[in-house]
Amino acid sequence: MRVSKILLLLALFTFSLPASGQTQHIPFVGCPMDTRENSLPAPAQAQDDPTLPDSVAKNLAYYRAVYGWGMVAPSGWYCYGYAGDLTFTFLLSPYPITGKDREGDIKLHGPGIELEYYNNDNMKIAVAIVAARLFPAHRAFVERVIKENALPARDYTFGPYPADHLIRRSADDVIYITPPGKQGMGTQGNMAPSNAAITGEAVIGDGGVMLINIRLPARQKFLTTTILDANRFKSSDLPPD
Repeated sequence: MRVSKILLLLALFTFSLPASGQTQHIPFVGCPMDTRENSLPAPAQAQDDPTLPDSVAKNLAYYRAVYGWGMVAPSGWYCYGYAGDLTFTFLLSPYPITGKDREGDIKLHGPGIELEYYNNDNMKIAVAIVAARLFPAHRAFVERVIKENALPARDYTFGPYPADHLIRRSADDVIYITPPGKQGMGTQGNMAPSNAAITGEAVIGDGGVMLINIRLPARQKFLTTTILDANRFKSSDLPPD
């Protein structure tokens, strides 16, 4: 079954964090997660043992469910993971993560951090939609998906959302900022527009696409760059197709 396949893939991956200078270990927080078949309790122990610079470690913790990637986020937050048909979602918030919209999705209306992974197998359409928005070097892939699948070509938009600001790190890695109150790449998953901007990063590779969105409380905004750097992925980090 496809859910079993994504759990097998996710189980293979550990998460390495950049460290330089004087560092210290950060606390581990286990997170519950759901699949289409089961609810899995939070793990009691970390599979990873990350460290961060002393200057920021006291403000952060390392969150991880039984499967999937771990995430660095502010201490004292709540977390929740979900593995679907070759997808993985990981949400963090200073508030309990509850409540779904009419489509059954959880929406974070305030501060939060979101990780979304789409595998380039069953979720090829989702990967192509992101690629059309953010990765012009992968236009041939998008056009091939349009020809192969039933989703009309009009559902793909080539080019970024009008309000988004992009910082391109490479052909496969882009940082984006979705302004307050606007629709953009930062609001296409589980984060709803609010009065604060969303800083995100997307990485695409042969195995799919990974997106991380960050919206911190005003008093913690100084941690945005640190958290983005700590959670950064490379295209080679994505599971194989």
